[in-house]
Amino acid sequence: MTHEQYTPNAICQSLGMGGFDEPGLSSPTLRVLLKPSFSPEVCITLSGADPILSVVAATEMICRQLHPCAMATYRERTSIPATIATQMVADFRAVLTANRNEEGRMACIADGMPCVLMLATEAGTNRVECHAFLSVEEAFISSLIRFSWESCRTAGVRNALADCGRYVGLKLAREIVTPMPKLFRIAVVGTPDAKADLLRQCQ
Repeated sequence: MTHEQYTPNAICQSLGMGGFDEPGLSSPTLRVLLKPSFSPEVCITLSGADPILSVVAATEMICRQLHPCAMATYRERTSIPATIATQMVADFRAVLTANRNEEGRMACIADGMPCVLMLATEAGTNRVECHAFLSVEEAFISSLIRFSWESCRTAGVRNALADCGRYVGLKLAREIVTPMPKLFRIAVVGTPDAKADLLRQCQ
């Protein structure tokens, strides 16, 4: 997959979502996309006045695919206390403030975990793209991963969160899970009419 193809929207669509900043999100919605260098991508979403935590994790690294495509995933949705969601939103606003106050420009070329953070409310949408090694960002992401890991019960989801947690100093237990079957993709080449005819014969 090319760098131009590897966008937050393409990643979330590969995870079976409508996109990273898909329309119709409940207010408020806090969404964090984690892109670890050596583990599959994970998207964490806290949404609604009666907040729901949703975690979707790819079973394989999306960035290593030839092009954006549907991926097998582990996923979980669960209710969470409103006080926790409110605190997470406040912590995101601290990250947003810290990014606005940074002076100069910075380039980072390193293995690690790039992240995309978004808060959507009735007042508008704020978005931050960062690398989880600055103190305020690392603290926020570490807290969110730990809380999500503690709230979820699906082993595949918890393992994916544990893998991401290593990038922000967390040591979370992993569980033994049965690997999901590999997806095999078939490319059909030829003229549009020939491909349509072949697909009809396969039905």
